[in-house]
Amino acid sequence: MQNNRIAVTSLGGSGEEARNCFLLEAGNHTVLLDCGVRREALGEFDRVYPALTREIAGRLTAVFLSHAHEDHVAALPYLYELGYRGNVYGTEKTIRLAGGFMKKWADFVTSAGGRLPFSAETMNRVAFSAISLGRQVVEGLSVTAGRSGHMLGSCWLRFEHGGKSLLYTGDMTLAGRLLATDLPPESDGAVVDCAYAGRTLSQTGQYGALVDLAEEVAAGGGKLLLPVPPNGRGSDILLHLCENLRGVPVYAEANVAALCGELLKERKWLRADVCGRISGAGEESNGAGLPCGRIDVVGLPGGQVDAVDLPGGRVGAVGLPCGRIDAMNRANTFTNAISIPDVQSRSLALSAPGPAVYLTGDGMMSGPAAAAYFEALKGDARNCILITGHTARSALGSRIFDPAFRAQAGLAARAERLTIKVHLDDQDVIALNRSVRAKKILLFHAPLENTRELTGKLRNLGVDARCGLEPGALEL
Repeated sequence: MQNNRIAVTSLGGSGEEARNCFLLEAGNHTVLLDCGVRREALGEFDRVYPALTREIAGRLTAVFLSHAHEDHVAALPYLYELGYRGNVYGTEKTIRLAGGFMKKWADFVTSAGGRLPFSAETMNRVAFSAISLGRQVVEGLSVTAGRSGHMLGSCWLRFEHGGKSLLYTGDMTLAGRLLATDLPPESDGAVVDCAYAGRTLSQTGQYGALVDLAEEVAAGGGKLLLPVPPNGRGSDILLHLCENLRGVPVYAEANVAALCGELLKERKWLRADVCGRISGAGEESNGAGLPCGRIDVVGLPGGQVDAVDLPGGRVGAVGLPCGRIDAMNRANTFTNAISIPDVQSRSLALSAPGPAVYLTGDGMMSGPAAAAYFEALKGDARNCILITGHTARSALGSRIFDPAFRAQAGLAARAERLTIKVHLDDQDVIALNRSVRAKKILLFHAPLENTRELTGKLRNLGVDARCGLEPGALEL
């Protein structure tokens, strides 16, 4: 007798902000959806790593990745340490980036004096295998992948078995400025990103506030530091500032500048209007038969998502300091940002007189480059450090808001937060499900207390919505 059961259980991520990992059982298939860590809980093993066991590792037939960030991939070596010997599937871009994020996690733990539950040799045993956008059969299981707009290579995954279907959004946004989001098909159940649960954010308003703050700081003679992840949000912010901020030099660390340039060459991952601006060729297919760009108009609140505007002529010139700081190639990036390739160039940029904006590719301010900017800028009350996303409690990006730390470090510069959306908020989740029509939803990527209002709204719409680490399996 055929087993048509589909069930998904959270091993981490539902009711919390990280260590995303979900066990999907579909008939005789047992697969893992992502396998990440939680940086905030370093030292508390059961809160850092997913609730994996040797028994689970031994039953798995495959692992699927939604994208490469460490809270979705950095526990993969631990899974292999537990005995898993199968493949890890993701898009080519995710596979290319995943190794770097695993190493970043290992380096962070080691530098913090922690112990890893796996060896460097185990890290090298992770067996990646590429999947494509669109529908395919992987390890005997029907899987459809579509672009999720969160970062280069990120995708949602939809699994079909026995006439039933389950959607895993991974990290997803409906408000991407550059990256495209494909509309997922209708699904019986869904595991849905709700990182901004309890909030409704206007991306247009957030970007407007970003430029307003930069202009305010510049008007006061100060400098603005933006620690950003170099993938995804960092490129969005860099381009937006270069297009909309007038008369203020914008500096970008080489990793931010280079990845922005690389991103704009990846046409199949970009929004159709961005591709049109770059090549004049109009809308492009993503090569997977998925509805390109339609997510922007499906049940979203009016004005929340705007068309991307990349008119090359609007970029104004800025004064380039002498030395080894070179202008980025505008033909490739549509920006006039000043790239900072090394320590000497960073020193020149920081010593340049007058207002400036600096983007460093480290959203949590945990690396040496961010520390260098912090030391150079901290003593001037005219300066400002702006955090645009999540930061671990132990990271410098969180500690700058702590009065005791500010006093101890001599931090006179302002510290501000402004969320630039790369996940779903309450309205996004509801809008998405108007199209997907899932009857059962497991929410993830937000603390349990933040999801209560959203859970209630979904239930009022007739959806069996759940959140938490121990809600039992969501079964279809």
